[in-house]
Amino acid sequence: MRRATHVGGPRADARHESGGSASRARQAQSRGLIETRSGAGGGSVLARPPGKIRLREAYDAVNGQEGLLARHPASTCDGIAEIVGEYVNELSDEAERALLARLDGVTVAEMDRVVRRRILNRRRGASVRGNAAPGGRSKSKKR
Repeated sequence: MRRATHVGGPRADARHESGGSASRARQAQSRGLIETRSGAGGGSVLARPPGKIRLREAYDAVNGQEGLLARHPASTCDGIAEIVGEYVNELSDEAERALLARLDGVTVAEMDRVVRRRILNRRRGASVRGNAAPGGRSKSKKR
């Protein structure tokens, strides 16, 4: 049985301002990650079993070739600013490669198990704490 899922969370990044969640869903559909149906009872479901979809595939489907991190713009001046910018870009490239490799090692099924467990633990913790707000802070009572 396929689980319904929402594809394409919000992204507060100016590079993606033209690509809403519908656009991301179309991209994921074109990559064979989801199937969509319109109308009553419609929506999006995974096109393959969750254990066969890697998070890297989902990331690539919705982000294309854009980098994860902002790039230091090519400098029009010579000197220290240009050298620092090049170095920062190298660090960004290294961090991006590491994250993409990690995403490639995790399936949607694995993510689902971990997230569900965390949700349950948080709900249990909130009921055990009683009057505690998220983050463990006590709620103040109005008198």
